[in-house]
Amino acid sequence: MCNENEKSRQHLVGTASDDLKNSVKVAPEVLARYVGTYEGRLPVNPTPIRVEVTMSGGQLAINGRQLIPTSETTFGGGYHVDFAVNDQR
Repeated sequence: MCNENEKSRQHLVGTASDDLKNSVKVAPEVLARYVGTYEGRLPVNPTPIRVEVTMSGGQLAINGRQLIPTSETTFGGGYHVDFAVNDQR
């Protein structure tokens, strides 16, 4: 959801404070596996988008915005991110 797409606001569920209440501690070595540049496409726009996942102070961020872990692979905090783990990373 973004501010420019007011039609999506009704689909927004939860808040960053909900993510904070449900946050869990994730080991730094697990977080380090997710650091990198990712490219994807949104269903409504086929133009590829790139995001940079970084780690600082034991926390992940996307494009500078902190992610809040709610499990070892699921993060919130303004974004909802599910990392898929495979044998390569």
